[in-house]
Amino acid sequence: KIRRSTWFLLKYGVSSRLLLTICCTIRMIIPLEFPNHQFILKDRFLLPLIQGPYQRYLRFAAHRPTILFICFIISILYLSLYFSFYLSIFGRIIRNRVPVENEISAILHCLDSECPMNIYISPDITVPLTAGILNPNIYLPDQTYKENELRFIILHEYIHWRRRDNWKKIFYYLFHALIWWNPGSYILHNEVNQILELQCDQT
Repeated sequence: KIRRSTWFLLKYGVSSRLLLTICCTIRMIIPLEFPNHQFILKDRFLLPLIQGPYQRYLRFAAHRPTILFICFIISILYLSLYFSFYLSIFGRIIRNRVPVENEISAILHCLDSECPMNIYISPDITVPLTAGILNPNIYLPDQTYKENELRFIILHEYIHWRRRDNWKKIFYYLFHALIWWNPGSYILHNEVNQILELQCDQT
């Protein structure tokens, strides 16, 4: 219910959801139960389905802990390399760029005269975006824009930079690589960009 609540997403956003996911992950790894609240479900259908695979997993983990550890490390390395490859490909794409005219740059300087970002036009992208961590810049598709349209686009990307949304994405990518086995992380992975865009528009 919280995951789909608009007011919650607008007010707390990705950071709080990451914290909740981390707490749930810790709860899954280190179950803390009080003796008075421990009980076994008396179910003739569901319980045998769960117990069988779980007992086999425990026996395998007890005799082959090294194999599980190696699989876990390989999975983390694979996801880390995948994200690195994706970012490197993306970096090569946006190298095909040209600076915008001074009139367009002036829009950004009117918003913040100390903003270190530059604005470029790239024919290889289809939507405006802010890219870069240490040296972020705004990239626009090679299209014709109305003046009012251009102001809102630059304002939108500027707010992404002020909110440090790219840093939030990188933090989540690293977190996702660590808990790849948690189904909830894939749900959050698909919604991170949408939440950031929603919060940016609201701002």
